[in-house]
Amino acid sequence: IPSIVVPANGTTTIGFNYYAGPKEFSRLEKMGKKQDEAMQFGFFGIISKFLLTLMNWLYGIVGNYGLSIILLTLIVRTVLLPINMLSSKSMKRMSKLSGPMKQLKEAYPDNQQQQQKMMMELYKLNKVNPVAGCVPMIAQIPIFFALFYMLRSAAELRFEDFIWITDLSKPDTVGHVAGLPLNLLPFAWVISMAIQMWTMPTPSVDNAQAKMMKFMPFIFFPFTYTFASGLVLYWTVSNVFTIGQQYLINKGAADFEVILPPALKKALDKPQKAKRKK
Repeated sequence: IPSIVVPANGTTTIGFNYYAGPKEFSRLEKMGKKQDEAMQFGFFGIISKFLLTLMNWLYGIVGNYGLSIILLTLIVRTVLLPINMLSSKSMKRMSKLSGPMKQLKEAYPDNQQQQQKMMMELYKLNKVNPVAGCVPMIAQIPIFFALFYMLRSAAELRFEDFIWITDLSKPDTVGHVAGLPLNLLPFAWVISMAIQMWTMPTPSVDNAQAKMMKFMPFIFFPFTYTFASGLVLYWTVSNVFTIGQQYLINKGAADFEVILPPALKKALDKPQKAKRKK
């Protein structure tokens, strides 16, 4: 409100509009003057707005926000499927190269330059790009955060039920045990996440790091336990989708055979020939 001078013995009337109600994006957007920023969608707000519009459109078709979240998840994962497949295939092939990589280091223990040369040739012969597994994951970060903030902020999910869930904007508490809330959906999430992590290939040869990755779901479980059920529903469906995707990749990668560079083959054959002579 700009500064105003009230005359002596006079009056001044100031008028303005305000909104008091739920944080529904469609209403706030109509007000203009950036009132929709109250949604707090974060840095990837443009993507969040698009996903919220898509979720509401799906709700207009199926008439249930739980189903619309599932359909939204399937649409997003289907769009991301090509880059996810590229990432998973690269990680699977990298995991199969862990044995030859170890042999390579044993064959050239004091020659780092030769190790790097053989490593690049090993990647080239087996058509493996070590960066390919990371780039698709980075590309998914904006969508992940956009969905997180959208599902966390959408007032449309309030009081909306789905199966046993009575309110998709809150945890799906079905009772209390020793005074603590019993939420079922986070348990489905941690089980699906654990299966996903255990079926995914681990390109690293570090056993400690591989074990740490497999126990990550249980580390994040306490944080997920208090999240809105709509958000946990999205993550659970997404995990199930990834498990099916990984099953197909593992099945297809069974026929993949590692090709060793000729120089590495000779280096590995020398110790065996020496043993035979002895």
